[in-house]
Amino acid sequence: MTHDELRALAHAQLAHGLIQLAVHFPDELATFGLEIPGALERAVTLAEQAIALAPTRADGYVALGRLLLCHDEPAAWHDAAEVLRHALSLDPEHDGAALALATCLRALGQPAEALAL
Repeated sequence: MTHDELRALAHAQLAHGLIQLAVHFPDELATFGLEIPGALERAVTLAEQAIALAPTRADGYVALGRLLLCHDEPAAWHDAAEVLRHALSLDPEHDGAALALATCLRALGQPAEALAL
């Protein structure tokens, strides 16, 4: 793995961490001086940086797709599905991409397709 790919992976993992805190443990964000909107904005920046550093790796796209799933709008979920399908095209064995896409498809009312993943 190149230096940029390692940096991209670190950025993507940081984005995932912020997403997890914002969605599942929002009270923990105060420990870092963050609130949910700021944490998610920072996660977007980190995901975009990961994609810029390593556009052929799935990790940044998965983070971006998970961020799109945070929106309570079907249009965002359709965008998430597109981003996550791209991530899977880059790495068909990426479990995080498959799980996020399955979550997305379920939200879009496609449970059979979600289950197939």
